Amino acid sequence: MTLDPLVVAACSAAFLAGLVDAVAGGGGLIQLPALLVLWPKTDVPVLLGTNKVASVAGTSLALLRYVRH
Repeated sequence: MTLDPLVVAACSAAFLAGLVDAVAGGGGLIQLPALLVLWPKTDVPVLLGTNKVASVAGTSLALLRYVRH
């Protein structure tokens, strides 16, 4: 089974965006352009929603970790 290069690139961008977001904030400034470049024919509102879901998920997990500690 081989991995799709688009998925690998998107996951790499998401990882880097999460790392930057955790350190300094603004991970969406990395992830959103990556989504726009990787899927240029996809509607922009869909990509904005995808970016927002990832942002909310990361913030929610950070909040849960903060509450537990």
